[in-house]
Amino acid sequence: MTEALNFTASDGLSLAYYTDDFTDPWKKAPTLLLLHAAMGSARRYFAWVPHLARDWRVVRLDLRGHGRSQVPPAEQTLTLDRLVLDVAELLDHLGVPQAHIVGNSAGGYLAFMTTLAAVRSHVGKPAGIAAVSPFTDADPARKLKHRNARRCSMFTPASLSMFARYLGEVRLREGRSSGGFVSPVDADLSSLPPVTIHASSDELLLPDAELMAKRLDVAGIRCDLHLWDGQIHDFPLAADVLPEARRAIRYIGDFVKEVTAEPDAWSQRSAQTVATA
Repeated sequence: MTEALNFTASDGLSLAYYTDDFTDPWKKAPTLLLLHAAMGSARRYFAWVPHLARDWRVVRLDLRGHGRSQVPPAEQTLTLDRLVLDVAELLDHLGVPQAHIVGNSAGGYLAFMTTLAAVRSHVGKPAGIAAVSPFTDADPARKLKHRNARRCSMFTPASLSMFARYLGEVRLREGRSSGGFVSPVDADLSSLPPVTIHASSDELLLPDAELMAKRLDVAGIRCDLHLWDGQIHDFPLAADVLPEARRAIRYIGDFVKEVTAEPDAWSQRSAQTVATA
């Protein structure tokens, strides 16, 4: 059953979310939280529902100002802490002590930052993180120097530079001046759960995926990095028309099942990079 619902965040804003639950009703299904990219909505994940909702209670959040969620008033400063808090409050509203988190693009950034915040506050952490074409490094220099800066079919170097300037104006915490944007690749990653990352070998955010996988490995966190040839940024969102997208979703499902069933065994696995045509 799919339900379109709302809850009220602690600052009074109404946030929308969907639950897709086609699991056996006599079993307590684990929760899979899907976080969409900037300027997107939870509907972007609609093609994923048939592939996931039989095994998990799928929750799709419309970030504030997106989809059916209320737009914050103009005088209310949007902070990254507020976005992270929205995710935490949704899980608390649902009574979910632990979930697997999936994020694409900027949603991948939010998946990592939400987990890091949960670890810092000692309120538990997700069982696993799956990121698709994640944004993990706010410094554009590495990406602008990469060969994909002229090859990516989604982002141009000019658009990336403009986005980086915008991030320089984002406030990280209430009462903190601008320029405080934190990149997941620069954080202490040693307490994160297992991670899987899927990215295109031709996209502009490939360096972010590769660097995050490297930093996770250095921190002792096992990460499977899947690189897909001939695909575009966020290609798994096209699961209704793209066979490779459906394969990526299956891999993500297998990852979630594995870390749920054997967390200790997973922690002993070596990090690996998988090139997928």
